Amino acid sequence: MKKIKNYAIGLLSITFLSVGIFACSTDEANNNVNQSSDNPLLLKTNDVFRGGQIGVIQNGVAVPLYDDSDVKNALISDGVFSSIESIEIVYGINPDGNKEEAFVTLIGVEAASSTLVGIVADLTIDGNQLIIDNPEINPQPFATNTCTGTNCAWCEFDRSWFLGRIRGCKPCSRPGGDNGPATCNHSISTGGAMTVLKPMANTLVKNSL
Repeated sequence: MKKIKNYAIGLLSITFLSVGIFACSTDEANNNVNQSSDNPLLLKTNDVFRGGQIGVIQNGVAVPLYDDSDVKNALISDGVFSSIESIEIVYGINPDGNKEEAFVTLIGVEAASSTLVGIVADLTIDGNQLIIDNPEINPQPFATNTCTGTNCAWCEFDRSWFLGRIRGCKPCSRPGGDNGPATCNHSISTGGAMTVLKPMANTLVKNSL
């Protein structure tokens, strides 16, 4: 009888110990999830890069967390762009619809094609945080604009929309051909080459940490 009693007590001890270990493991896992979700710089789902914070809103103005020169140098040294004219992050309330808007615009010459591109990435506004998506998972916020010249030596983007969003191409200001009129032709596509968009987004996030 005494052996049975001791055996029963032993089973109860093992059961309580197992429950305690499970509870500790669950608490630790929950803490890890909470720490990951509370980190505004790296947003992950199942360890897949989903996006990251690259700016903040201060006094109604977008302030970058990245260093402009570092991002330019990294993208050029990595062979993504041969030159970068500008990188701008903006925020405002569009009077047309009275809605918040935030986006980052990169204008430069793509190294692989020697084409002038203007990439506009709409940002997620989360409180005062400005977050860029991962283009491989969600390419919709990214628009790739190009300006190609016909009998034109230099083309520029028309940025007359709200907050300087790219609207099209300006008329050619430097004719460079002899056959026909000099024009700058605008094209726009959702998303674009991941060889450009992915390093752009990743570099912005990495330099914002």
